[in-house]
Amino acid sequence: MKQQTQMQNNLTEWGEVELQDLVEALENGSRPKGGVKHITEGVPSLGAEALNSNGNFNFDKIRYVPKEFFISLKKGVIRKEDILIVKDGATTGKVSFVDEKFPFRESAVNEHVFILRLNNKKCLQKFMFYYLFSKEGNDRLMNNFQGTAQGGINTQFIYNFTIPLPFPSDQQKSLKIQQQIVVKLDAFFEHYNKLKEQKQIAKDNYEKILQSAINSFLIKGDYEKERFGNICIINPSKSEIKDLSEDLEVSFIPMSNVDETEGNIKALEVEKLKDVKKGYTYFRGGDVLFAKITPCMENGKVVIAKNLKNKIGFGSTEFHVIRPNEKILADYIFYFLRQPSFRQEAKMNMTGTAGQLRVPSDFLEDYEIPLPSIEKQKEIVKALNKIKENYKTLLQQQFLIDKKLEQLPKAVLSKAFRGEL
Repeated sequence: MKQQTQMQNNLTEWGEVELQDLVEALENGSRPKGGVKHITEGVPSLGAEALNSNGNFNFDKIRYVPKEFFISLKKGVIRKEDILIVKDGATTGKVSFVDEKFPFRESAVNEHVFILRLNNKKCLQKFMFYYLFSKEGNDRLMNNFQGTAQGGINTQFIYNFTIPLPFPSDQQKSLKIQQQIVVKLDAFFEHYNKLKEQKQIAKDNYEKILQSAINSFLIKGDYEKERFGNICIINPSKSEIKDLSEDLEVSFIPMSNVDETEGNIKALEVEKLKDVKKGYTYFRGGDVLFAKITPCMENGKVVIAKNLKNKIGFGSTEFHVIRPNEKILADYIFYFLRQPSFRQEAKMNMTGTAGQLRVPSDFLEDYEIPLPSIEKQKEIVKALNKIKENYKTLLQQQFLIDKKLEQLPKAVLSKAFRGEL
């Protein structure tokens, strides 16, 4: 009872403060006339695509503005501890914090991103960031969304937004408690992110074990090497199904339905043949689907087409289809393509432009694969299946942990802004 009373007392020491009373600056940037697509160097210009869902940044598709343009900017220049908010479009409300790890000495935002700066004698930037990152804070922010799916929020949101602050009438005490909460949340998210990394580490370790196992099997025998093109059909022709009924139901597999971790099909969709036979990749049961585009290929999106409706399937145009003949097993091909060493070699042979790099079909046609006897292939596949099953058990255990982990940030942030952390 004493503990409950103390908690209630703590809760009464918090109060709602209007954001307009805390804001020092709210501004967005701009880009040169004509856009920035043609500009390949200069000062980084961050748009919505640069903010990720973890409160950090993704610089894979960085854009630039000329140095002269940057120098002329009167607003939108990024400083350390700035809070960046996507102001319009599909990712409106996404927030990121410019901390000491931010890599650019000079940078700016474009017209799609707000920079929010507060009076640091009233509210800490990191404290406000965590609130906007919380479900409650982000919901309050999104209550100001106007327009259709491509709408957004404008500068008026600061007049319709309040934030809970500890001891709002005592600034010194408030800032001290805000700092204590920030320290605790920083420590929590550092630990949380390390836990999330364990799944990727497990995947990497599995692939190393897979690579080692394949190598150990193959070096035990002096196997001949054959071109894929001699023992498989690469991207078979649709002409073999030209006489089928237009209303025949077939399976459909978009790239997103291929699980890159286990190499399974997460879900089979059903379509009429007439709706997919043009503009999609054709395959049938037992074919191996190999993602040819970056980053799906590097991530290991390889799968054997199984349980197809009427034994026929269609899917993403970014699949290469590999159909084995009687000399090679589909499962043997599957494991061979899943090797990190093979994917690295395929990556080095990609063609195309940045972001649209693909493995060409002639790379697969000409690639030489060690070819044991069918019996030996069965033996290798059986051993690798066992490794895969052990890994699957580990993944299932991690999945349960992940589900609990997913709830932690919301719960911890909620506690923080109720004064219970």
